[in-house]
Amino acid sequence: MTARGRCGTLDRAMVAPSRKCRCNPATSSARYEPAINASAEGAWDRSGAEPAWRQSHGRLVADALRSWKGDPITMRLHFADEMQGAPPPASGSGKILRAQAGALLWELQRAARPSPTPLYRGSHERPTGPRSWSSRRAVAAQWAGRNAGLVWTLPRGVRGLRIADYTGSAFDVEREWIVWTEGRDVATPVRANPVRARRGSDAAAKPRLTRRHMDLPAVREAAKIAARTTLRTGFSWREGEGEGAVTRYGHAEHVGAGNFGMVYRVDDARGPVAVKLPAAHDVARAAWSREKQTDWMRQEAGVANELAALGYSIAPRGVYTEFEGGTPAFVREWGEPATSLTGPEYADLERQLLAIEQRHGWRVHDDLALYRRADGTVFVGDVGFWEAPRPGARRKWDAMQSDAPRLLEKACRTVPVLSPEGAPIQVPVVTRVALLARISATHYELRKDVPPRGLDLKLARDLLDAVAVREAAGIPTAHRFRREVKMARAMLEKA
Repeated sequence: MTARGRCGTLDRAMVAPSRKCRCNPATSSARYEPAINASAEGAWDRSGAEPAWRQSHGRLVADALRSWKGDPITMRLHFADEMQGAPPPASGSGKILRAQAGALLWELQRAARPSPTPLYRGSHERPTGPRSWSSRRAVAAQWAGRNAGLVWTLPRGVRGLRIADYTGSAFDVEREWIVWTEGRDVATPVRANPVRARRGSDAAAKPRLTRRHMDLPAVREAAKIAARTTLRTGFSWREGEGEGAVTRYGHAEHVGAGNFGMVYRVDDARGPVAVKLPAAHDVARAAWSREKQTDWMRQEAGVANELAALGYSIAPRGVYTEFEGGTPAFVREWGEPATSLTGPEYADLERQLLAIEQRHGWRVHDDLALYRRADGTVFVGDVGFWEAPRPGARRKWDAMQSDAPRLLEKACRTVPVLSPEGAPIQVPVVTRVALLARISATHYELRKDVPPRGLDLKLARDLLDAVAVREAAGIPTAHRFRREVKMARAMLEKA
């Protein structure tokens, strides 16, 4: 398998180059400096001891990005040589590629901008150094699926170069970025759909593992982490190599239990993780069979990973695994319990929950246990009761038959939404606003020619108050219901 011509966010070759670039552009300086008054076409400068390629900086960067997409391994080798001060290549084409690598490194150091969205990469190994990333999770998932790889994630705001800014969107169909990362900057990966949740609420249906799931590196690594819950005296691991290696110590701490499982906080080299193990019995002290324990662990992992693969950040990222004779476990990212939400955070939670039901046919059940990641984003920790859509025709979504609005309101009683001034506020769920808008508009149409009555005015005031509360919390709502808001104001003016 060759690298040339491949332009996905998966590693273009299955074997890394022999000369790994250990430099960081933030702390290392390349020898390249933009040439003043150089032409866009480029020309050879023969004034020195050996010829050097001179070309305008913008064209060099654009050409470098095209070379990167065609043969990224060669470009990474030139990156390493440029930053380590290696002699220039002897060939003319090599000198041009070295100039392109220098220009691209210079641009990464001085012109990288924050990404407005998370970035994703499909790869069989943890990405380090300069790599291609995509703002489309589906692209990374496609490349991950070609060699049983994983989808790695960078948080929103990481700095990099967006290829479309230099080459045009027609050239960049994969919405690609080039980002220089250290391995520790990359979030715990999620392989797209490593477990499939059961469909619907039929107890006879079972979640299932995808082919060769237990052979995946991430699953084997998760089994080692889960096994640490049995070590009562702590454990250790080595970080680094050679003289710079250090020994780290950690432990597993029991942090909670429920009807189906127990949760441990387990230290790891990349930070703490949550390990969910099956409970021996339910709250009524009835013993769970191993089959039931396995089904519940797989179901929660299946729900979480299917929704994460659809791009929903409120789903926990984790891996289903088994250890010590088949004990099932769900190893997921760690999060501290959320204590409050900002208006935009609430709006994002509400939007994702309703989209999961409306767009994909899922059903949200059970209390929403909200946790906050290290990067500040919020996710729902327990999703095992959520239902995947049944095969066949999908039913039209009805807010009156959904638990999501009620669960949102209930969650906000324990995790309040804060106003921009920091005061707790009661934010009406958008489905309630939509219902008020529909009824208020109907009353307005029916009573155009007569004075509004008490119920008409109450509905109009309730609608305007609900919209005003959401707007004050930083949740844009007025534009969505602008027609109904206009009717409500007209009704109050007639009173």
